[in-house]
Amino acid sequence: QSVLPHFNNGQTILLVHNTAMPEEDIVFANNYANDNNLSLVYCLCPNANLYIENKMPPIEALMRNKADIVLGTDSYSSNWQLSMVTEVATLHERFSQIPLNILLQWATLNGAKALRRDELLGSFEKGKRPGVVIIQDGLSKSERLL
Repeated sequence: QSVLPHFNNGQTILLVHNTAMPEEDIVFANNYANDNNLSLVYCLCPNANLYIENKMPPIEALMRNKADIVLGTDSYSSNWQLSMVTEVATLHERFSQIPLNILLQWATLNGAKALRRDELLGSFEKGKRPGVVIIQDGLSKSERLL
């Protein structure tokens, strides 16, 4: 609440990790962003959060407050790997109530939108170049999604 008021020029602000963010701060941030033409994007790096401090961000509170959520990996200095599939699998294992299609949207289209690249990336549409990762049976348990 002390930092956000320094942003007011229509910026997109990427908020990373957020493991110590209480719901009251999420509500404040969303209200402030709506009132000041800001776009807030909450970037979750679940395996980095587990690696660094063995806790997760308040995902249910973010969802309740209709936060824009994207997934990331952080870096090798704070994660065992840099696989988006493994990040999705970790969330799927720990938050099974979140539909897989929502988790996949966080990992694809939402990230493209946050980077303002959704006209080219993030979904399968004519004229786009989304890239493809094959997710199949037979992956290790931590990577198995289907």
